Amino acid sequence: MGDSNRVEKLENQVRELEATVTGLTDELLECKERLAELEASTESDTQPTDRSTESSSDTISSLLDEVDSYSSDDEESTAETETDSDEIIVA
Repeated sequence: MGDSNRVEKLENQVRELEATVTGLTDELLECKERLAELEASTESDTQPTDRSTESSSDTISSLLDEVDSYSSDDEESTAETETDSDEIIVA
């Protein structure tokens, strides 16, 4: 009888493991479906973002050009100021 009891326990354990595997497989399939939906929605969301990034790059480039032009103007005015300050005024 000891062997018969042991076989029953093993059979029960196998059934429980099979049920667990089936449940986990179902959950995995649901997760894969959700992931595919999220990826699809993310792809549609990122396409307009890529366009706005391109326009942002253009805006940044134009701002950098403006900064460069201001910087060169500042360097010229600084050079003029230094030239003017070389003169010594005695009162």
